[in-house]
Amino acid sequence: MFRPRNQTVELNGSPQQIRAMLVTPSWFRLLRVSPMIGRPFTEEEGEIGREQEVILSHGLWEQLYGGDKSVLGRDLRISGRPFTIVGVDGAQFQFY
Repeated sequence: MFRPRNQTVELNGSPQQIRAMLVTPSWFRLLRVSPMIGRPFTEEEGEIGREQEVILSHGLWEQLYGGDKSVLGRDLRISGRPFTIVGVDGAQFQFY
């Protein structure tokens, strides 16, 4: 369902270490939550080799993008790999 993990996020060529979680698409359904902006992961995105999407925490979204709501669809490099931003969690959402 989920696995905590440290990742490196690149923004404007500057690497930043963050605490992240790898989650299965069913994780959001199980917790009965949805991103504040965008959408949860689809089942297809959980297949090996298809995990190229990311949902940002509210805090990371504010830190990296200043709360810009047009962040959906943008690419974010995580540990050297490109990921497409498909959602942003709400400020009230906390897990683990």
